[in-house]
Amino acid sequence: MAKQVELATWLREQTEAVESMRSRATALRTAGLDRLNAPVPGHWSALGCLEHVTIIGRPYEPVLTAGIAEAPVTAPDAPVGYRAFAGGMIWASGADGPAWIPPPPQAVPDTSARTLATLDEFDAHLAHLRNCLSAAANRDLTSRRYPTPSVKLLRLTLIEMLGLLIGHAERHLRQAERAASR
Repeated sequence: MAKQVELATWLREQTEAVESMRSRATALRTAGLDRLNAPVPGHWSALGCLEHVTIIGRPYEPVLTAGIAEAPVTAPDAPVGYRAFAGGMIWASGADGPAWIPPPPQAVPDTSARTLATLDEFDAHLAHLRNCLSAAANRDLTSRRYPTPSVKLLRLTLIEMLGLLIGHAERHLRQAERAASR
């Protein structure tokens, strides 16, 4: 298992990351729909990036909600971390991962113009992650593995799922910010 930290520390850091993303996503509204929908050669538009995150994240939400509710109670100073393979996957899909990873076909946003509802859906996904982090206080997020909605053979712990979704959201929010600033 990679570097471990206390559960309470990990939850605090991830909560801060999600709150930062929510603020930055709200700030994107000032760019206007034309800029947010503007095509970027070889990339998705800003709203396309955020739509991709919600397409990927939505199926995980019920798994996380139920898993956290069922997780046994643990101490806030319990050590938590990612297993090696999962940690690599989290890194690869996160903000510091490789420049391009092919998305699953079902997660490619269409090219039609989007409305600000796409930003609302992205914010709702981040709010769900924030609620999961709150509910996860004093819960054992590492003892059970769950099949992932995107790759049925892959089984992740709750902390790995949360890490994956938060890192993935950060990656594509940065991409959306770059696209909106062009």
